[in-house]
Amino acid sequence: MVLDTFLFQQSGGASLFLQLVPIFIIFGIFYLLVIAPQRKLQEQTQQQKNDLRNNLKNGDKVVVLDGLLGTVVSVNAKENTVQLQIAPAVKIEVLRTAITGLQDENSEK
Repeated sequence: MVLDTFLFQQSGGASLFLQLVPIFIIFGIFYLLVIAPQRKLQEQTQQQKNDLRNNLKNGDKVVVLDGLLGTVVSVNAKENTVQLQIAPAVKIEVLRTAITGLQDENSEK
């Protein structure tokens, strides 16, 4: 009874349900055109970064989150860290998640 009143209530010629249908359609189109492709792209990017971090090896030239450039000296899988050489006698240890990518070949001096 209440549902019938809600769906078929005639106030000004259209029920509340029929007035909300265009809003649901617009939201569906927005989801399909904007949100779904962005989510897919984000998942692909995250997967690429995870693959990069899991395949690091000695000698790789990498970029760290804060912009440091370094060469991988060792990878500690147990502690999930990487030791980088950032200068001839300077080594630092960073988390794998801090590595954002490989250096461009053009960034060499």
